[in-house]
Amino acid sequence: MENKLKALPFQVIELDDRVVLKRGLSSMAIPDKSALLIVKVIQKALLQRPLTVDELAGLFTGSLRNLITNFIQHLIAKKFLVPLEEEGPHPIPETESQQDVFYWHFNAQQSQVAAALNEKPWAFVGINQLTKQVLRSLFRDGKQNVWVVDDPSLRNVTFFDDSQRIVDDFWQDGRIRMVPEAQFMQNCQEVGFLIASSEFGSFYLLESWNAFAVKQDIPFYPLLLQNMVGYAGPLVIKDEGPCLECLKLRQNSASSDFAEKRLTEKFAFEGQSVAAYHHSMVTVLAEVGAFDLVKFKSNIQWDLGTLCEVDLLAGSMNKRKLVKAPRCAVCSPMTEMPLINIHRQLTSAESWKDIEQTVGYDE
Repeated sequence: MENKLKALPFQVIELDDRVVLKRGLSSMAIPDKSALLIVKVIQKALLQRPLTVDELAGLFTGSLRNLITNFIQHLIAKKFLVPLEEEGPHPIPETESQQDVFYWHFNAQQSQVAAALNEKPWAFVGINQLTKQVLRSLFRDGKQNVWVVDDPSLRNVTFFDDSQRIVDDFWQDGRIRMVPEAQFMQNCQEVGFLIASSEFGSFYLLESWNAFAVKQDIPFYPLLLQNMVGYAGPLVIKDEGPCLECLKLRQNSASSDFAEKRLTEKFAFEGQSVAAYHHSMVTVLAEVGAFDLVKFKSNIQWDLGTLCEVDLLAGSMNKRKLVKAPRCAVCSPMTEMPLINIHRQLTSAESWKDIEQTVGYDE
């Protein structure tokens, strides 16, 4: 049985010598203005009810039917017309948003992406501005089940009162589950992602979570705003690419004063009141990070082992390819190799026999 077709919304642009059909980045130019009437007939017919290719072609006179059939096949190839049977468990919404059109380019739908995001809860470490903005963005994409782990060293102190109670109402959202750090350590295998963030700098504050995620085989994604530059990534998957420690080691090798920089990073929490950044830096970095996570879960042009540097002052955003550090103490295969005896036996077996006969082996 032939599939019934449904027309997706697309723009019809009438020019002097041609008609252009456009939807998102996809366009189709028809070098004949008479095609405008054909397009309008097809749109109006499918607006009333789904029809097959033959039923649509039957709306036109016999001499045009073969031409109309070929034209309809072009519209199907462009995905301007879609078979109803291909909608599956995630039907195309009657009213589309710009985000729906975006996902259409990648054969996905907003509801489908939301389902992928909610396969498992994600754990976010750090009650701070950066985590807050990332969650807001993911909530707009349909993320529902979120664990928030309160690491005191990643707290934004303005979110807490003198009694260490949260005063920002955002964290009372029903989609957020506050999980004590000790409880998270015991139940960490329930989460599908671990995201740690800090808007007041310091790779040092994220190192332990990087090591924990690699050890527990949990995908890890760091977000860091340091010295007015945002760092999104790398996406860390055990045995698949570099980790945050690899990035730090590479940075150390390229810096002449890395020891002093790493030492001052240990005091980032105490210095957050004098950390310098614009709220736009936090917002942009959070959106970049959230979009990276969505791309990974929806399998849309994501990269492993890359770092995105966001420098709003310079007006630049650069993606850097990272490689594993050979002697990384966190993700190197050397960390899982069994200990071996590095001491070579210098005395031969024959010599040991002579010694045993002379003085006795047990002596």
